[in-house]
Amino acid sequence: MNEVLEAAIRWSRRMDWPVFPTRNKKPLTGGQSWKTYASRNPDKIRAMDWEEADGYGVALPDDWLVIDLDAVDSPHGPNLEPAMKTLKKEMPGAAECIHNGTALCVLTPRGGMHAYFRHDKSFDLSQTKYPNVDLRVGGKGYVVGPESPGYHVIIWGEADVRHALSRLDAPVAQCLAPFLTARR
Repeated sequence: MNEVLEAAIRWSRRMDWPVFPTRNKKPLTGGQSWKTYASRNPDKIRAMDWEEADGYGVALPDDWLVIDLDAVDSPHGPNLEPAMKTLKKEMPGAAECIHNGTALCVLTPRGGMHAYFRHDKSFDLSQTKYPNVDLRVGGKGYVVGPESPGYHVIIWGEADVRHALSRLDAPVAQCLAPFLTARR
């Protein structure tokens, strides 16, 4: 079995996430919407066309969001500090969750980071982009999945991250709400 397919099935089972194959971060869904093509069913996942895949996508469930921190190039290599500075300014509670180990974080191939958070589904969150920071909101966005080639998992917190990661509590969510619902 191919490594990407194995990673997709492993993470789909562990997190109960629907997944689909990608190439260069783009869905390989045979012309179908990634939202309807993605599956949690291991047999359906195996039946997808993985031959051209170099990664897999996660169709984020409604109660998850990913903060995508992009590194900038510097003479010393990728630098994540500008994105962290934006995060600390705009969403100090989320920055604290990353710092104190209650977020699942994945290092990306170009030196960035995906930080996964659960949230209260009652928030009407939107996909948003700020300098060096994007947000992928469950039900509206996808990300390249953990353990795709070049995506290295750092799990801060307990082993079963689906249950151990704390949801964004009210004070953190209040910090996030203006940022996430802003239209840019």
